[in-house]
Amino acid sequence: MVTTSAGVSAVVVRKVVDPQERAGLAQRLAELSSTTEMKAYGVEQWQFLLNAAGGIDNSNDNDIKRHAVTPFVVVTRETTTTTTTPNKDQGQAANPILGCVLRIDYGANDFAYGMMLVSPRARGQGLARKLLTAAMEQQPQQQSPDSTVRHILGTCTELGRPFYEKVGYQRVATVTRMTAAVEDLKQRLNVDDNANDDIRVSITPSGSSSSSLSSPLWSQFLALDKQATGLDRSTILTAIHDYDYVQTLTISKQSKEGDTLVAAALLTQHTESSTVMVGPLLGDASYVPRLLQAVVLVDPKNPTTGNKSNAVLEEIALIVADHADLVRQLHQELGFEIAFELGAMTLEGRPLPGRRDLYLGLLHPTLG
Repeated sequence: MVTTSAGVSAVVVRKVVDPQERAGLAQRLAELSSTTEMKAYGVEQWQFLLNAAGGIDNSNDNDIKRHAVTPFVVVTRETTTTTTTPNKDQGQAANPILGCVLRIDYGANDFAYGMMLVSPRARGQGLARKLLTAAMEQQPQQQSPDSTVRHILGTCTELGRPFYEKVGYQRVATVTRMTAAVEDLKQRLNVDDNANDDIRVSITPSGSSSSSLSSPLWSQFLALDKQATGLDRSTILTAIHDYDYVQTLTISKQSKEGDTLVAAALLTQHTESSTVMVGPLLGDASYVPRLLQAVVLVDPKNPTTGNKSNAVLEEIALIVADHADLVRQLHQELGFEIAFELGAMTLEGRPLPGRRDLYLGLLHPTLG
């Protein structure tokens, strides 16, 4: 690929697929985000996104498994002349990253984008447009003429909205990030455990050593997510399930035929964070208070249900997908504060897929 001249240097947009380069990418992206509005994103947060990919199959050197999450980066060689893309022997890993965007592939026709970042020293030069254009054009396989491709932004900040609108994206939904202090929630939540004897609430640890992947409830979890989102996110959810700081919470109805999932969520608490992120949040909205009660009452020292975070749990956060009634309930009855209210967008305003009544909360602003 040929680079083009930019204000600070010659730059090139590159799709990062090489396993060796991906291995060190989280550190480099953390260095980039530290100079932007996303400075809270450290190495672990980037690894959370980059590794949600199902891994790489090296059994055949000519058959590398396609990642579900693909980074595109703007790299630079400190020069103002036109050059070719550096190869590994020229030390491409040393090139500063001036910008990035992640593309998430959900099958052949649905693509999501997020973590669009540009270094402050390189802004105003059209790098965001270059990144998005490359990510949208370099699809993993040729689309048939009658295919309808959907391009999705799980969340779009007010800072980025004018840019995406110029490209052709339109707002199709509202996402609301809400937070509450754990101690306050304990006082406000008053769910009678004995009111529904046929309800079972379970919190299971994740991590690669967990056997919960073979659980019927995990299969139901994946099926419910697909029904709610209209997307096959099983690769991403299974990869995230392997993280030591992620737990699975399920609420199921018991019967003679077996347990049936009615609500579920993943609980993510990064190792140095005092906040647990509840999402994706799926199922019947009437079970959300019961689900939240299970989160705040869990014993962090219990090896079966406790998380692997080094920090004490102090706050619960979730990103509600539309569901204005749930937002009002969380705010007015349970004391949740609204951190932000932003739009979800799609190219040309195409409707989001799935049963949106079952999709209560996002997994992540980028992963949807």
